[in-house]
This record gives sequence, C-alpha cells and structure tokens, in this order.
Amino acid sequence: MTTSHESTLQQHEQEIDFLPAHYREHTAKKKGRAWRLTTIVLIAMMLPVASFYQLRVRAKLQRELDTLRPQCVTVDAYRAQLQTLDKKRLSLESKARLIAYLHHPWPRSQILSALLPTLPQSVALTSIQIEEMAGTAIAAAPIAKNPHQEVQVQAAEVLPADADLKYLRDRHDPAQVVVLLSGVTTDQSQLHEYLGKLARNRLFVKTELLSLESPSSKQAAGKNTEGDQFRARLIVCQGPGQPDGPKSKGDKDGSIAGANRTTVVAGRVP
Repeated sequence: MTTSHESTLQQHEQEIDFLPAHYREHTAKKKGRAWRLTTIVLIAMMLPVASFYQLRVRAKLQRELDTLRPQCVTVDAYRAQLQTLDKKRLSLESKARLIAYLHHPWPRSQILSALLPTLPQSVALTSIQIEEMAGTAIAAAPIAKNPHQEVQVQAAEVLPADADLKYLRDRHDPAQVVVLLSGVTTDQSQLHEYLGKLARNRLFVKTELLSLESPSSKQAAGKNTEGDQFRARLIVCQGPGQPDGPKSKGDKDGSIAGANRTTVVAGRVP
C-alpha cells in the first residue's frame, strides 16, 4: 500500500507545472533555432560534396565527348560520301534503264532466224514485212511501282536519262512490232503446222492466218505449180524494258516471259 501511494504522489507532482508559459515558448523557439542551424550546416557541408561530384561527372563526360568527336567527324564524312554515292547510283540506274529500253526493238536478224529454219519445203515466202504499228500493243498488267523510288523522283530533279526514257516509252510502248508474211503453199496442213510452230516460239505473242486463197480456174489450168496463196500476221512480243517484255529474273536462259500467246488460224482460235 505504501509503495502504490508513493507512485501516485509522484504522478501528481509530474502533472503540476510551475513554469510560466513564456518560458516554454522560449524553450521551443530555442530548439527550433537549433534544428534550423543544424539543417543549414548540413546543407553547407553537402554543397561542396555535390559540386565535387558534378565536376567529376562533367570531366568524365568531357573525356567521352573528346573521344567521340573524331568518330562523329568520320561519320559525317561517311554520310556525305553515302549521299554522293547514292546520287551516282540513281544516275547509273537511270542510264541502265534507258540502255535496257534501247534494246527493246528485237533485231530483224533474230526475227528472221525464228521464221526461216522451220519453213517447210511446201511453203514459199514471197514477202516478209517487219514494221512497227501504232495502237496494236496488247494490254499488259500494270507495273508494280516502288513507293521509295517515287518519293525520290518527286523530291529530286528528273534526270536526263529518265526524261529520254519517258519520251521513248510514250512513243513506242503503245505500238507493237508486226511481221506480215505473204507466200504460196502446196500443202495447207504443213502451212498450219508451220504457223503452229511459230506460235509456240516465245518471240511471238500472236500468230494469225489472214487469208488462204486457192488459184483461180484460169491460173489452175494446166500444171499447178503456184499452190494456194496465203497471208499471215505475227505480233512480236515486247522487248527488254517494256511493260510486257522479258524480265531480269526468271529468264536465265534468255527466254521471253510474261506474254500471252494466241494463235488464230483461218479465223479460228484453237
């Protein structure tokens, strides 16, 4: 009991505060000033450390910049060289397209070499006409365009070779090379077989027998040596660089691809 009574008295003594209020306020302000002073001292101590760290980081970055600066100069030089080579490439590609297109009229000797070796003895040719006729070109599938190349053409000036190529395309693409054959035959079956062989030749896209006339009774009197007169028309496929001409890929053996071949014999499509 005595112990509990003493503890109660001590608690009451602690609860009773005999100090005036202004003394407590002065003590609180004094503690606040001490904390502020401590904070200022800590900040003042941290500033040199932070400045020293920033100086080290700046020195490190400067060393890296000094190391990268020659590399940047080299990259700029390579970039300028790449732009020069790219312009040269575009110019060479333009000239290559023009040169390829200039080969599009098939040599007449190549056309004759396709006509004469398979000519049977019963068929005699009296005339061979090779000419370019406007408005007879067979409609070709649209050419796939390269968007990147279109942007380059629009952004840059038109190269002289491209301008010449456009002029030649506008002039020759709508036209078609036509071979007109005239002659006589003593065997119509061999004539049809001959035209069939020409139709299977990949140089021609269309073979057509225009007319087949027997000699008149006056001409047939006596010994018949002339035979039946005929006229045929062959349409030559488009050449290199043209929309339906041979492609650079898939023609390793020099064959001609991309043409639809039609054979018309005496008005009939077989």
